[in-house]
Amino acid sequence: MNYYLDIDGTIITKDHQQADGLNSFLTHLLNNGNVYWLTTHCKEGKTNKVLSYLEPILDKENFELIKKIKATTWQTLKTEAINFSEPFMWFDDYILEIEKEVLKNNNSLNKWIKIDLSKHHKLY
Repeated sequence: MNYYLDIDGTIITKDHQQADGLNSFLTHLLNNGNVYWLTTHCKEGKTNKVLSYLEPILDKENFELIKKIKATTWQTLKTEAINFSEPFMWFDDYILEIEKEVLKNNNSLNKWIKIDLSKHHKLY
């Protein structure tokens, strides 16, 4: 299983706090598949920007976990980085309408898991 993960509003809140349950969530994903960044902080195949962005926000244990998440490459739409030939789940607080259309066209809209930290601050 491939897991695609956004950052803002998904694993950290809009006020830059790590989500409650983040450690359990990351541990579960990393133990059960391949985890990839699908965020504007990582679209050029490198994780250095993500790591420098998240280091002051995450506690040490979670920061060590995110070092295991793989980079993606995409230009315009996040869906460019999704491998539709393999099972996946995409965790994101918001996706564009055109990205929803791409998911629908690939019979995959149900694989987008909408995260809403604004209500609960809890992931898992």
